[in-house]
Amino acid sequence: MRRFPYPALLLLLSSCGGHFFAVTRASSTANPDDAYACVQTQLKTLGYERKRYDPIKRWYVGQFIDREARLSDARFRYRINRLDVLVSPDATGNTSLEIKAQSYDVFDDQKGLDEIERSATNDVKRAAASLAEACGK
Repeated sequence: MRRFPYPALLLLLSSCGGHFFAVTRASSTANPDDAYACVQTQLKTLGYERKRYDPIKRWYVGQFIDREARLSDARFRYRINRLDVLVSPDATGNTSLEIKAQSYDVFDDQKGLDEIERSATNDVKRAAASLAEACGK
């Protein structure tokens, strides 16, 4: 009987995993504080509410709850689209924007509400592109 090296199998399987989020990058000639203010304004315009932020690091997380999303699962409640934005100066003297777009499906189970990350939806990717276009000038 031949034995299979299980640690090698686990390493192989873990290297096949991808990520669910999408990253959009933009560069702006505005100073970092102005670009950060633009991010806050544009996210409100796009319908995203603030969930977390750090004005010192110029980090901002906006969230949009999509109650129109549907899944064929009785436990499904709604979808969350989240934009995680970091504004920082770059080496060229410009301002860099890194926008991470994420989507989560929320289910109601025995423990309560449970967020399961899924591939970023087209809606959140479009919002990230719109934010990059508006604030990356």
